[in-house]
Amino acid sequence: MVMSIRLQAPVSTSVKSLVKGFVLTQRTDCKSPRTIEYYENNLRRFLWYADQQEWPDDVRLITEWNIREFLAYTGGEGHRWGLTGNGSESSRPKATYCTVHHYYCVLKAFFNWCVREGFITESPLAKIKLKNPRLNVVQPYSNQDILKLIQICDYDCKNNAQLLGSRNKAIILMLLDTGLRASELANIKLDEIDSERGWIKVKGKGAKERIVRIGATTQKALWRYLVYREKSKCEELWITEEGKTMKVGGIPSPLPWGQNLVRQSNQPSQVALSLPQVSGKPIPLQGFDASANYP
Repeated sequence: MVMSIRLQAPVSTSVKSLVKGFVLTQRTDCKSPRTIEYYENNLRRFLWYADQQEWPDDVRLITEWNIREFLAYTGGEGHRWGLTGNGSESSRPKATYCTVHHYYCVLKAFFNWCVREGFITESPLAKIKLKNPRLNVVQPYSNQDILKLIQICDYDCKNNAQLLGSRNKAIILMLLDTGLRASELANIKLDEIDSERGWIKVKGKGAKERIVRIGATTQKALWRYLVYREKSKCEELWITEEGKTMKVGGIPSPLPWGQNLVRQSNQPSQVALSLPQVSGKPIPLQGFDASANYP
């Protein structure tokens, strides 16, 4: 009888153990929660693939070709990571080159950390070079398009969706005034707003704080929204219709739905405001005439 014995790697060189140590290091280095989550999610998928391929759990035995195989899987396979049902939508189509590059950067950071800590002498990515992805310039919306988006919000305010309409209008106008990232917008708290001077304190990348200014029109829209949300006990500024804190994935983005919206008839609908997720990049609403009268 032939017995197959799979030896466990020592804790000091276990890939799973080192991933935990790497993430812990990011926390002690005061990286932002989103950065830590970014590393955790990408490395968790790497560990999943390593388990599926029955790679040894020893960082010293991970080779350049293991990494190339993983990157090829990431960019060439649909329905990745063994996910099904809700939450698997982004893994169904083949990943873009930009996504593959993200995994490359995370693995490079992890294995370089392993080298610095003395667990390995050379990174398996030392000979793997990926070019930086080309970033497409997003065309800003015109004044007419933005006015149509705001008209949808006003329509909801007049048709028994005051919280939804006033919230989305305040968000759109705040984005116009400030150019905030979606994550910065989502994390604003009530006590970080100075309504008298029109100042808002926001936390950006690397937990860096700064003050942004909003104009009188945005202040008025924000005040109207606060009137409809006054019963909520949430410390965050933006809430859902159920009175819960609205996460970054729920921040209304004109980008995905606005292009279709401006082509539709003049029959606004609350369905149009069931908005998808947005990235952490600034939403390109620049170019709107701030001196124009908003509806």
